[in-house]
Amino acid sequence: MTARQRSGPPVVAVYRRLLLEPSETFIRNEALALERYSPLFIGDERRHGLPLPDDRVVVGTPGGRYGRALRHRLPGHDPQARLADACRRHGAVLLHSHFGTDSVPALDLAGTLGLPLVVTYHGFDASMSDDALGAYPDFAPYLRRRAELFAKAARIVAVSRFLADELVRQGAPEDKLRVHHVGVTLGPPRDDVPREPVVLFVGRHVEKKGLGDLLEAMAQVRAAVPAARLLVVGDGPLRAGLEAHARRLSLDAEFAGWLAPEEVTRRLREVRVLCVPSRRAANGDAEGLPTVIPEAAAQGVPAVGTRHSGIPDGIAEDRSGLLADEGDAGGIARRLTAVLTDDELWRRLSAGAREHVQRHFDPRRQAGELERIYDEAVGA
Repeated sequence: MTARQRSGPPVVAVYRRLLLEPSETFIRNEALALERYSPLFIGDERRHGLPLPDDRVVVGTPGGRYGRALRHRLPGHDPQARLADACRRHGAVLLHSHFGTDSVPALDLAGTLGLPLVVTYHGFDASMSDDALGAYPDFAPYLRRRAELFAKAARIVAVSRFLADELVRQGAPEDKLRVHHVGVTLGPPRDDVPREPVVLFVGRHVEKKGLGDLLEAMAQVRAAVPAARLLVVGDGPLRAGLEAHARRLSLDAEFAGWLAPEEVTRRLREVRVLCVPSRRAANGDAEGLPTVIPEAAAQGVPAVGTRHSGIPDGIAEDRSGLLADEGDAGGIARRLTAVLTDDELWRRLSAGAREHVQRHFDPRRQAGELERIYDEAVGA
């Protein structure tokens, strides 16, 4: 460890098996908001997803697919050893692993280094049934060693109270559990009411996101607001079927795929309302707290969501947005129609959304809370 590293802020090694999917801005933004700790992003492979600071990224198996396969077969190539060497070289004082199902390698790495481990659960990793998780071979090590992970982790973080309760039910020690939200930077004030009746959805195209319910709701919205349009940002395994359903319903819907974070922010300044119609999937998969809710609120965009998992933590009902029951396309439609047609309601919810972000998602405050969790872990 160099003198510069010793004199600088302590280093937290932020682990994700694949660095880093386009939808995981919450991991990057949370780490880069730290002030008293310096993040080092570590993982098994580098994905062509979110950009990260080049000097703060180390992967166990660098190179393309062929190179990774070759290195895995080479005698003496040990991805864990490569990550351990990097952590020592940068002077890491703790590991922070994201998603419980990804955290067994981080558990072993923390053991090798003799460092405390913090694990954050984001949604499906705490809510899916064991049978559903067991259907994925990659998650088998997690299920076998979940009790060990709970026992050895210094702190366990859930992004909503709902997920924390799920983890307690699975055996997580309550004294180690902390509920923590990612901070979001407040955008400039809004003094305009968007005239275009555009509804925005952002998320993966999977069952728990409830996009099918939103499509059904939009068909009802258009009966009252014929000009209403839907902008869908994201991608996933259900996309083709959802696009076909939108065509059957004759919706004016744009499926834009994944957009860069700055482009999403630009679109947020143009739309009238965000919709987060999430529901619990048949296999138990549930949200944590979708980061897009405070991101939209920071731009003064009200949200219509469902009373699902951590969504009510992000939407203060009738103050920063409106809530409907899970799977209630009619209820979602009525609330969307209200926000699309009532300018006074829009102004009140827009101001309330910004206030809610300022009070509960201030990035400096949230970074400070996470750093206090790190302090607890290091102290423990």
